[in-house]
Amino acid sequence: MALIPVALMFIASLAIIEQIKLFGHHTNQLIYSKVFFRSQLIVNIILMVSIPTSLFTFFYQFIQNTGSNRLVVLILLLLSSSILLIVNKRLGLIATNHDKYYARLTAYQSVLKNNKEMK
Repeated sequence: MALIPVALMFIASLAIIEQIKLFGHHTNQLIYSKVFFRSQLIVNIILMVSIPTSLFTFFYQFIQNTGSNRLVVLILLLLSSSILLIVNKRLGLIATNHDKYYARLTAYQSVLKNNKEMK
């Protein structure tokens, strides 16, 4: 049971290191971030599927097994999965240089280049 959170923490630490490296070296290939967010989405889906089954008490031993508690957990998992889908879509846009921040970066770089040429 402890392997799932430990594995996610390990992958998350790789993604965090990848994000920190972005400050010094810009890249659009965020491999560990993609792996982490997709892994988290898969775990969320597995947990959602387990809610109506007896596995609910196995995964959520710290929550009282009631219908309202199951509903709250399902809503939280659906909300977090929606956010994960949005993040995965944005990572796809970043990988293909179609995100709005890349456009801003290229515009900023062209302004800097023009300013250097004017001097």
